Amino acid sequence: PREEIDRLMAETSSQSDTDSDTEIRIVCLHRENGAGVGLAISGGSDQEITDVKIFRIFRDGLADRDGQLKEGDRIISINGKYVKGLTHSHLVRLLKSNRQEVILVVARGGA
Repeated sequence: PREEIDRLMAETSSQSDTDSDTEIRIVCLHRENGAGVGLAISGGSDQEITDVKIFRIFRDGLADRDGQLKEGDRIISINGKYVKGLTHSHLVRLLKSNRQEVILVVARGGA
């Protein structure tokens, strides 16, 4: 997914509503035998708080073992799809898609 990651980097740089103190990370999680990604999210366009964030990282799950994500990271995109305006259930479906790799663009820090 090198081309996909390069595209996400360019798009995120030009479209992100983050400030200069914000660190942007692109994390590619490789699923094993259709397992989940090992995290729970909060937010969505149909929720009281619309910012999409990592609410919990499950111990010994894929995201925990990978070590790049932190609870509280703000999710910008999932598998190349920007999360702004998406409902919580749509976001969960994106995370549970049949892709072997789940690519998350997240923001950490800043305001």
